[in-house]
Amino acid sequence: MTSISSSNDGATRQNPVEFGEVSTYADWDLSIVDFSQTSDIVYVRVEVEFSGSEDDEPGDLDSLKFCLAGSQHSLYLASTDTTSDDGPSPVFGDGYGEDEVRNGWLTFKDVHEDDDDFVLAVRESASILARDASFLYFELESGVDISRDRSEVKRATTNGTEIDSPVELGESAVTSAFQIEIAEAYLNAEAEDLLSSTSFLNPDPRDGMTFFLFKVKVTNTASGNSPASISSTQFSADGFVESVSTLIAGTTGSQASGSDLTKGAAASPFLELPGERLEVTLFQGGSFEGWVLLEVDSDTDPIVVYDPKLGTGLQPDEDRRYFSLTPESATDEDEEDGES
Repeated sequence: MTSISSSNDGATRQNPVEFGEVSTYADWDLSIVDFSQTSDIVYVRVEVEFSGSEDDEPGDLDSLKFCLAGSQHSLYLASTDTTSDDGPSPVFGDGYGEDEVRNGWLTFKDVHEDDDDFVLAVRESASILARDASFLYFELESGVDISRDRSEVKRATTNGTEIDSPVELGESAVTSAFQIEIAEAYLNAEAEDLLSSTSFLNPDPRDGMTFFLFKVKVTNTASGNSPASISSTQFSADGFVESVSTLIAGTTGSQASGSDLTKGAAASPFLELPGERLEVTLFQGGSFEGWVLLEVDSDTDPIVVYDPKLGTGLQPDEDRRYFSLTPESATDEDEEDGES
C-alpha cells in the first residue's frame, strides 16, 4: 500500500491537493478537471494516467476506489450505475494501457443537503473502509475549508464493557472509533404502536417475540484520518435477535452470544422505521442519528449489545459495549414495587 506523509499535500482532508493540480498516487497521475452538484448528487470528472515504469503492469483504478467527503464528515461511495438521466454519465472511463488517459465522471448520490466543502479521496487498495486506510485527497473547489476539531477526539472508556453494568439510557459509551448513545428507546407494545403509526404496512412481531426499537446517536471521535462504519446489524440483545435488514431480507436470523434459540425470520419488504436506519460511514468529527429495530424473544431483558464483529463468526471485539434500554430510575422503582 502506498504510504503518504502527513505533511504532503493531499495527505488529509484539511490539506487536499489543489483543484486542477496533478498528483501521483501509486502508479497513477490524477487530477480533478470538473465538478458540479445538484440538490443531492455530486458529479466529479477525473483524469487519470498511468505513470509507472515500462516493467510495471497498470493496476486497476476503478470508481470503487474513490469516495467523497464534505463538511458533515460523512463518506459517500461512488454510484455503480452505468447510466443517468440527471446529469453526466457516471461511468469512469475504461482501459488500462500504459499510454491511455482515463477521463470520466464519478457520481455520488444521496448527498446531505447541508453538506458542502467537498474533497475527493482515492485509495490504492480496494478495501476503502479499512481502519488503516491511507487516502489521497483532492479539493473540488478552490479554498475548501474542512475544519478538524481536536476537542472531539476521545479515548475509549470502559463504560458499558460489562453486561452487568450497561450504559444507561441517555448516556454514552466511547469505543476506539465512536461515541455511542441510545437516545430514545421503545419496548414491546410501545414499539409496536410506533411502528404501526409509522406505516400501516409494518408487521406485528411473530408469536412469542417482541420488538426493541431505539434511536442511536453516533460520533466518530477517533484520532486518525481514516473513516469508520457503524450499522444496525452490529446491534443485538441478550437473547435471539434479528435486525431490520434481516426482517426485510426474510433470511434466518443470527444468534446473539449465549442464546440457543433459533427461529426463522418473517419477510417484510415494507417495514419502515420512524427515521433513517443506522447505516453510516463517518470521518473524524462526523455525527449521525439512526434507528435500530430488534425482534427478540418476549422474555428477553432490555439489554442491547453493540459489537462491530457481530455476525462475522469472529471473537467479540474489544469495542463491544452493553446498553440498557430502560432508565435506571424506572428500574429502581420497579424493584421497589416488587419488594412491597
